[in-house]
Amino acid sequence: MSKRLISLLLTLVMLLSLMGLTTAFATEPEEEAEMAAASEASEETEVSAATENAEEPAATSAPDNTEEPAVSAATENAEEPAATSAPDNTEEPAATSAPDNTEGTEATSAPENTNGAETATAPETTEEPEQEDDETSGGDDEELILVTEGFTVSSEAMLSVASVEDDGISLASDTIVASGTCGDNLTWTLDDEGVLTISGTGDMTTWNTRSDVPWYSYLSSITSVTIEEGVTSIGANAFRSGVFTSITLPTSVTSIEKCAFYNCTSLTTVTINGSVTSIGLNAFYNCSSLSSINLPDCLTSIEAYTFYGCTSLTSITLPNSLTSLGRLAFYGCTSLTAITLPNSLTSIGAYAFYGCTALKTVTFAEDGSLTEIGEAAFQSCSSLESIELPDAVESLGQYVFF
Repeated sequence: MSKRLISLLLTLVMLLSLMGLTTAFATEPEEEAEMAAASEASEETEVSAATENAEEPAATSAPDNTEEPAVSAATENAEEPAATSAPDNTEEPAATSAPDNTEGTEATSAPENTNGAETATAPETTEEPEQEDDETSGGDDEELILVTEGFTVSSEAMLSVASVEDDGISLASDTIVASGTCGDNLTWTLDDEGVLTISGTGDMTTWNTRSDVPWYSYLSSITSVTIEEGVTSIGANAFRSGVFTSITLPTSVTSIEKCAFYNCTSLTTVTINGSVTSIGLNAFYNCSSLSSINLPDCLTSIEAYTFYGCTSLTSITLPNSLTSLGRLAFYGCTSLTAITLPNSLTSIGAYAFYGCTALKTVTFAEDGSLTEIGEAAFQSCSSLESIELPDAVESLGQYVFF
């Protein structure tokens, strides 16, 4: 009897235990369902708020960051859906900030929500990125540079010194870029402004070719030539093919050697002060811009080709000291309109005035010493209307007035 009772009690206990387990299992799904429903409601509320913020970005205050447009709360809560406020933007910039829009491209979308909640796309960037300051604007003035063939000089190096003259103050550079010797007792210097200065005493060297001249490599940079008192001659080929426009010779110069100013096509004015007695062969050959030159009273001879091709020369006064005029001396001087020959002149070389098409008047001295006029001396002078030869003329070449 007692055994049966014990067995029934054990059976009852087991039944009660089974009933308790069944109730627990039945209750747990209901609690989980309620918790899931609450979580879903919370997430929907957050998504709704994020969606409103995305549709009305002006209502949401963006963080103080001009380079990172505001991103919705749902994006920032992708990893922590239970949180009710967005985390500090400065702690996790990689997860919430859009890339720097330096080229005006659209902002990228927020990252994918790993908990299944809907994500809101970040609004397109409507403001242009701040323009960077122009590094070159408003800066210091750039240093001025003087560039000339053969040398380059900065503004700081272009030093000048003031010298007081009779008519005021003049500036002269003290920066020497090249120097050397050009005669036994002559030196030359070239400054950064292109001024060539020759000083000393005695004759200048006679150079066989222009490439032998010591300043030849700087010739195209020489804008002015200063020849100081004491220099007694201008050497052969000294300034051949120079680009300077004028030159003044001091009273100490007595001779201008051959080809001294040959082909100086920019040379317009030559001033001879003093004692020049001879001008060599081709000295001013093809100086096509030469319009003015004074010949001193002590000049005795003008060699062949001296003013050949000086097409801008309109007039010239031959001094009373002149005794001979070389062949082709004024050949092709097409602007020369009149010439007066001094009574000291004894001979005119062949072709001396050949092709002077504008020459209208030739005046001979009545009591002159002219005895010889060379071949074709006035040939092709198409504007020449009349001419009266002096009685002293003894020899006329062929085609003198052809």
